[in-house]
Amino acid sequence: VVGDGLHQGTTMGPVANKAQYKKLKSLLKSAARDGKILSGGKRKGKKGYFIEPVIVRGVSDGDRIVDEEQFGPILPIIKYSNIKKIADIANDTDFGLGASVWSRDRARATRIAGQMQAGTVWVNQCTNIGPHIPMAGFKGSGLGVEQAEEGLEEYSQVQVLNIAR
Repeated sequence: VVGDGLHQGTTMGPVANKAQYKKLKSLLKSAARDGKILSGGKRKGKKGYFIEPVIVRGVSDGDRIVDEEQFGPILPIIKYSNIKKIADIANDTDFGLGASVWSRDRARATRIAGQMQAGTVWVNQCTNIGPHIPMAGFKGSGLGVEQAEEGLEEYSQVQVLNIAR
């Protein structure tokens, strides 16, 4: 349910800001032009930056919706023909904040997830994260570690004090 995060029953709030909203709408416009939107993507309400979740198919490397960090409710479905190369294809990016692997074969998806170069990798779900779980990115994503004990360590500095006897 898309809506105000302060309202009971809401499961997804707005995107972060106007610039992000415009970027997502631009990505969706490109996908719609190519006939790739399978479901969703409509604006919700007249005020705010609400977009319903979107499933996009028929995309591949080189498409903006695949190559750029979206920070929005867009799930691109990327088909593959060689299971051995799928992690290489997914890792061929400058970013690595999060990734998800979806499959009926959970064991296979878990093996692929272990090869992904991303700070968080979900199997058959996405964005399921809590304050007790560290959040960090790989490559050009993120600014260190946030949340959990590891996130607190980002605000500390180790000092070695070595005193002669």
